[in-house]
Amino acid sequence: MTIAVPCFNGAQALPISVNSLLAQTYHAVNLLIANDGSEDESLEIIKKFAAANNKIQYLDLPRNNASKTRNIILEKAKDYDFLCWCDCGDELLPNAIFSMVYQAQLKQVNGSEKIVVLPLREIRTPNGKKCFTSKISR
Repeated sequence: MTIAVPCFNGAQALPISVNSLLAQTYHAVNLLIANDGSEDESLEIIKKFAAANNKIQYLDLPRNNASKTRNIILEKAKDYDFLCWCDCGDELLPNAIFSMVYQAQLKQVNGSEKIVVLPLREIRTPNGKKCFTSKISR
């Protein structure tokens, strides 16, 4: 599982987001964080996380539009079974990735599409427990 995190001027929320991604109960997770020409301390924060954890790779890009940055990330993340997009202000609860992978595997077993589409504001497990909240409000 690769979690792709495009980041533009996300220094304030980025540490909370990255820590939530590293705290996932599904441990086969790698992060690919793309600094999109940030003008704040985002790149320095990303570099510190990458130096401390070998599950984190980063790209330092000139300022692009969001679509171009996402396409660059897709090119770099070719060797993945699953790809999850998270914005640099998203905070995932610890069981979120496990739940997403589980749902994706169910869809593959049942022969349906291979994309898990998730609600914008929050994700709940099949038993109704919240495992994802979008946008950190701090």
